[in-house]
Amino acid sequence: MNVHTYPWMISIYKGEGRMLIIPYIDHIAGYSVFADWFVNIKDMGDYIGIGKSIISAVDFISKSPLCEANPIECDFGKSRKKNTKYKGEVSFWKNNLLTRVKVFEDGHYLIYSMKRSEKRKGGYSEIIKEISLLSDASSEEIGKAVSSTFEALEDYYKNNKEQADYLTKNIELLDGSTVTLRQPKDNHFNDYEDGHAAEIYQCYCYLPKEGAESSAEFFVGIASELECNLNAEEIRSSWEDFYGKADFFEIQEVDYGIFKLRIEMKNKDTHKISYILQMEEDLLLECGMDVHQPNRRKKLDEKLVELFKEFTLDCKIKW
Repeated sequence: MNVHTYPWMISIYKGEGRMLIIPYIDHIAGYSVFADWFVNIKDMGDYIGIGKSIISAVDFISKSPLCEANPIECDFGKSRKKNTKYKGEVSFWKNNLLTRVKVFEDGHYLIYSMKRSEKRKGGYSEIIKEISLLSDASSEEIGKAVSSTFEALEDYYKNNKEQADYLTKNIELLDGSTVTLRQPKDNHFNDYEDGHAAEIYQCYCYLPKEGAESSAEFFVGIASELECNLNAEEIRSSWEDFYGKADFFEIQEVDYGIFKLRIEMKNKDTHKISYILQMEEDLLLECGMDVHQPNRRKKLDEKLVELFKEFTLDCKIKW
């Protein structure tokens, strides 16, 4: 006998190279929680597989008892934590799109994608697209509906370039000041936080498609390879030690936003541009771009050079 109240709810998160399908179940205390059960789908063009997973989630809800877990154990959901590299709920929210499925007592489905809230981090606001399906809908129809709602959400973010609150980050620097920056205005960029590197404050990786390797990075860091030495010969020597012999190399003094020095280097392996601000004698702030194999990615390289100019200007410091 089913013990869960209608409508039943399933959340689907798209990002990090997969769709993550998680049902909600009722808790004995009267609220609903994420189930530990989940499906992780790598092939997001497999409409039948997506649809079958939704049907399996519905079947799981129908057969599950009320959850008795400690509410703390349900925090953020074990099922989400097992399928993301992001430690915090807000970071997960920033890097995963959401579609929900409601299943009503007569068996019909309501499938809808939701926009991230611009007022409350971690929350959602209006519905971007919704599709209603009858109870006898096929797996393929369900899968196509889920994909369609995600496509509408992706188009929304692509066509609405205004800077929403969730795109803004405030990051404390080593000297105690704060840099404010905005995520690059391209949906291919993914937030990799500090990239697990001590010399990086924030990194955004350009992924040409779900599951692909990064083709380029925009980042803010401390320019550790320069060791706070801004002598032109030393800069070139340090960069060539790291990135190989340069086919093109240029250093310019600039007044570009908060930055005072621009360095550019290009060879077959990398096209690197960095804007530098000397904050203290032993502390640099770098806003950098690194495009991998630029000769093979000429159009992308040209596009990202222009986008990087805007990303750099968006960097602000609060002392």
